[in-house]
Amino acid sequence: MARKTDQNYAYPIVEDWSMEELIDVTEFFRNIERAYDEHGINRQKLMDSFRRFQEINPSRTEQNKLRRDFEQDSGLDIYQVLKNAKEHPKTKNIKQTN
Repeated sequence: MARKTDQNYAYPIVEDWSMEELIDVTEFFRNIERAYDEHGINRQKLMDSFRRFQEINPSRTEQNKLRRDFEQDSGLDIYQVLKNAKEHPKTKNIKQTN
């Protein structure tokens, strides 16, 4: 199942997530979107939301499925954003270009 956003694509969700988990995973996806925005995203905020995403979805298989679903619908590349953040640990703000 997915949740529609203003960008005319959907966030992938898992039916058994709690409301708090749903909010936290949605925030992770929004942080990926922010990385592509004009101002980017605070690196620490991005990495914290990624760690929370991993806690909620400990299975790599599920993480990869959610990542693929999000990327297919949005056209935004989670892997590249996280790679950029990991390669630049001293950078305060992460800004991803297409």
